[in-house]
Amino acid sequence: MSDAVDEFTAAVVEIGAFLSQIGAHMAQSQAIHGPGERTIPEILHELLGGTFALSVEPVHGDASLGSAAAVMRTALEAIENEIFLVPHERPVRSLPRRSHPTKKRTRRRKG
Repeated sequence: MSDAVDEFTAAVVEIGAFLSQIGAHMAQSQAIHGPGERTIPEILHELLGGTFALSVEPVHGDASLGSAAAVMRTALEAIENEIFLVPHERPVRSLPRRSHPTKKRTRRRKG
């Protein structure tokens, strides 16, 4: 793996982890307060777009952002085509075997 691929991969993992935290927090909020009028992806798009417009666009400009978007779309396509999630097998719970048969207990009568 080249240094550039390694650096790109690290950035994607870092962003993905943080976006997962934000999404989980938003889902928890919806579980507590009920769903709002907009979906989590819609809200997240607005939040990120506002952040990028203020902090990223002035530094890198429209052309770089367009190139970055194209790279991210290609990366997403590669992930979708190359990485498969295999369903987990349902764990089988077995009861422990008894070493001897259970004895039937009888009650003594008082009297």
